[in-house]
Amino acid sequence: MLQRLVAGFCRIKGVQGATLLDAQGFHVVGFANIADFGQDTDNAATCLHMAEAIAAEHNLGNVDQLWFESDNGVMVIANLAAGHTLLLSGDTTPNLGRLRHEVNKARPAFAELV
Repeated sequence: MLQRLVAGFCRIKGVQGATLLDAQGFHVVGFANIADFGQDTDNAATCLHMAEAIAAEHNLGNVDQLWFESDNGVMVIANLAAGHTLLLSGDTTPNLGRLRHEVNKARPAFAELV
């Protein structure tokens, strides 16, 4: 079920890869729509932890998701239950609002599975 949940993000137009990391940053499951696609999971976890540290230092609340948009595409890094992290990468097609909505919609299912 967890594999199907993560793979479902790859069905969204423009999403090239989806990876789930555990609380220690180790790969749990991942899928890609293109051959030889690799996600930089080390830097994704580092970005998320830096954002959490900055938010805590300035009393800004919890970090739920990070969104990155560039000429090369988009990336969403989302905190999930039990310290798990979801990393979504895409070309310039995906709508960040749609990705945000799909991640939030899947949160209860992730909470049950991890």
